[in-house]
Amino acid sequence: MSEFRNKVVAITGASGGIGQELCRYFGAQGAVIAAIDRMASVAEFADRLRLDGITVESMTVDIVDAPAVRFAFDTLSDRLGAIDILINNAGVSRNPSLERTTPDGFGEDVEANLNGAYHCTYAVLPGMKARRSGAIVNIGSVNGLAALGDAAYSAGKAGLISLTKAIANPSPTPPTRSGWTASNSSSSAPPSRRRSARCWRRWASGRWRGIARARSCCTAKAR
Repeated sequence: MSEFRNKVVAITGASGGIGQELCRYFGAQGAVIAAIDRMASVAEFADRLRLDGITVESMTVDIVDAPAVRFAFDTLSDRLGAIDILINNAGVSRNPSLERTTPDGFGEDVEANLNGAYHCTYAVLPGMKARRSGAIVNIGSVNGLAALGDAAYSAGKAGLISLTKAIANPSPTPPTRSGWTASNSSSSAPPSRRRSARCWRRWASGRWRGIARARSCCTAKAR
């Protein structure tokens, strides 16, 4: 029996390429999927998952809106049960260079890539602490380790790595496993960065079973 059977897995950015694969992978393992995206098309994607026999509920929400995020997670928990695993996958890259990034654009991208993950984490963390159980996975990027073009995106993803470590920092009642894994955004990344990206692809494709193994393969130590 899969370790994810009947676990409630919340995935942000569920309508995107990585998000869809995450939903399909965990759904195929018997998990219950909470699909979250700012695009209304997430509802259509959820319908396709149901045709494959996957139990899923979807919510259209912009994760930079903290009250909306709180409402979305409360609603999904009422429908599906408490969130067992949160995967902060949503992110954007919209600025090709620092010179072409406006102050507003910089703030918006950091908001989407970092603050949005915080809002989602803040929504589920109290319940995980109360149950003394849970896992939070943040989808980072090689850009968070070395700036490869989009300064705002790199800043947000670098902050996401630090946020992951803060979540996993030992406390009097450590409730969760927390880790990050990198997606590959540039073929020109240094070899060590590309190895981290390959780790993510192997995990997402099912060649590693379990979040903890994927986390330990990557470069950051979350505890």
